[in-house]
Amino acid sequence: MTMVPILQPGNPAYLALVESVLMANGIPYFVHSRHLGGLLPGVQISHYNVCTVMVPPDARDDAVEVLKEMYFAPQSARPRKKPPFLRVGIEYLFAGWFIPG
Repeated sequence: MTMVPILQPGNPAYLALVESVLMANGIPYFVHSRHLGGLLPGVQISHYNVCTVMVPPDARDDAVEVLKEMYFAPQSARPRKKPPFLRVGIEYLFAGWFIPG
């Protein structure tokens, strides 16, 4: 079954809240890297140790709506700010991807 990512919660408490909201509304979900994300709390590398909540494509709109109602907008729904040019240059010079955003 194909799943689409909707949210990357920043901590286990936020993940538990999102899971309970989705479960209460009968929306099927899967948490990618659920346990590995808790074991490796250091540098967060997407698809390796970052927990990602995923839902089936046909349930995506329902999941986003339910999470918006709970005041937790998925990251894809948030407007992204452009990083300042100086910070991008400093991150590129000093370890690039290693400095968290």
